[in-house]
Amino acid sequence: MIVAPGLVDNHRHLWATPLRAFSADHAFNDYHSQVLFDISPHLTTDDVYIGCLLGAFEALNSGVTTVRNWNHGVNTPNHAFAAVTALRDSGIRNAAASLSLGDEIGRLAPGRKADIILINTTDPALAPAADAVLALLTAPASAIDTVLVDGHVVKRNGALNAGNLGWLRDAARQARNRLLSSV
Repeated sequence: MIVAPGLVDNHRHLWATPLRAFSADHAFNDYHSQVLFDISPHLTTDDVYIGCLLGAFEALNSGVTTVRNWNHGVNTPNHAFAAVTALRDSGIRNAAASLSLGDEIGRLAPGRKADIILINTTDPALAPAADAVLALLTAPASAIDTVLVDGHVVKRNGALNAGNLGWLRDAARQARNRLLSSV
């Protein structure tokens, strides 16, 4: 096992998780036009909550313990509240840079917040790991054995402590279908 500080993702669009792979073949301007101007205005607060929650669980599953959510789906104050609530409900840290946590997270040292990941170097995707740093940087979610955020275990033995995520995947699929029918 490799023990490392939790990863910080400074640019993630959690709200768009239900639209995963929708625009993989779009040029940037087409994506920008369709997603931000055609789809985003149709987002409900439930869509934002579902997308942010599922996206946050995906990040935690990959060893990301802190995320800055670039939320272009904030159509009303209630949309913003739904995004913040989803992040809080997931257990992920929200925007280390804007919360000035730089002196508390990001490395393993006394007095720092306990954001820790354990990477299983025997995972088929990493075995054998010749370089610990490269293993950390390329570790797939399957190799992330354990994730702690502020000392709380959110993933153990390769499984998220999020309960049954079937309802969330179904809700995201329904949101995606409804949103894509608007374009």
